[in-house]
Amino acid sequence: MPAVILGSLPGTWCNIRAGAFPRRTKSYPVKIRHACAFLWAAGNTASLDLSKFTADIQATWPAWYQNACRRLSQAGAGQIMHGPTPAEATVLLHGIAMQCQRLSASARYSLTREREVKGLVEALQVTPPRPCSADYLGVYSTAAQYPSLAALECLSAGAISDCIWALAVLGGGAVYESETDALIQVGQKHRWQGLTPLQAANVCWGLATARHCTPALGNILDGRMAERLCELSPRQMTALLWGCAILLHQPHAALQRLSKYFKADDVTGQTGLSKFGGRQVATCGWALSVLQQQGTPLFSLIWAEICSRPRASFSNKAVLMQLHQVALEANTAGVEIALYDKQGLLEAAKLVWDTEVVNKCSKQGSYYARDIVTTVIGLGLHYVEEDASTGCAVDVSLPQLKIAIEADGPSHRSRNTRQPLGPTLMKQRQLQAAGWQLITVAHDDWDKLQGPSQKLQYLEDKLGELLA
Repeated sequence: MPAVILGSLPGTWCNIRAGAFPRRTKSYPVKIRHACAFLWAAGNTASLDLSKFTADIQATWPAWYQNACRRLSQAGAGQIMHGPTPAEATVLLHGIAMQCQRLSASARYSLTREREVKGLVEALQVTPPRPCSADYLGVYSTAAQYPSLAALECLSAGAISDCIWALAVLGGGAVYESETDALIQVGQKHRWQGLTPLQAANVCWGLATARHCTPALGNILDGRMAERLCELSPRQMTALLWGCAILLHQPHAALQRLSKYFKADDVTGQTGLSKFGGRQVATCGWALSVLQQQGTPLFSLIWAEICSRPRASFSNKAVLMQLHQVALEANTAGVEIALYDKQGLLEAAKLVWDTEVVNKCSKQGSYYARDIVTTVIGLGLHYVEEDASTGCAVDVSLPQLKIAIEADGPSHRSRNTRQPLGPTLMKQRQLQAAGWQLITVAHDDWDKLQGPSQKLQYLEDKLGELLA
């Protein structure tokens, strides 16, 4: 797993990318120059070395560092330590995220438990300071006063987007929920104005990782930003489309602009997709399928690019599973894509998909799925737990009625709107296209039910609605 070793500070400061400060050498605060040294380090190893970074921030904020990187003093009651400002913490967190984004998810999660990273997140001042003693709330502010957004007002929308992206890289969608929500509030106050294409792609990916739907961001992608998306690298553009698919944003103007950008050059014959890796172009096709864009010129260009490449370009299991979903969605929409597959790619993708579905169904389901199975027994109907015969992994099926029951856990729905996310809706369409009726059980609805009798009545009502 590649990573970048943190190194020493080079002579120029012009390459900083966090967006919290202007891109002028003299404008950067002197005291964070050494602490940001790792932003320009190079090299790949199997781990991320924080020793240089630790020494730098220890020299920059010695009292804060000696206080275990906490804002609330462990010595004086209610005393606030002088540590990084929210702007400085944003730059530092973004730099760490840039260097560790290629690490595994478990390695990045381990990094969130480092006291320096905990301290930088706390320095954003959107959550209460970590307690140092049992009576700290009596001396300092209460949690009810948070999030304190005033500390973030000085940050631009670009800096906010970089911070959201950094927290998503480090903690995934679950570790920094409250911090991300507070940052989103500030970003919405700025109306996300002034974002660069890279920052728009980053915040879209970050919001999708956090499962937070922000329709205003989709509107920005359909504005003047659409004309500048060609500035993105293949990786950044893939992240943008993936984020739009997860959150079900439909930036029509941006997609039309991309179709022109990807069109083959009349002289060289190459398309704008030629620089995309196999996994990237497959993810772009999958994202358009989630957004039900199979009939658009952009999808045709991407599928033609996929079919023109050697089959070995798509040997990754996850990529083949994406391509199978693309094929299912195309068939559902009545778009014929198999004719262009001359290498048996879709056949290989289906084989991998079927194998993975069987493997998934052989494993124990989630708590919600198991609880639903226990309740289904009370219906007195024949059922199959973890059914693979539907073509997808279904939590519980009633084969005689051809009804599938799906437990929608937290990862299936938006945190703020409770609406199903893009991949969840795609699976529902695929089941319905295969002739199955669907009962979806949202995790929070299930948690509200009191006891087995209410849960049984809930499923009986849902079943009655379908059979009516």
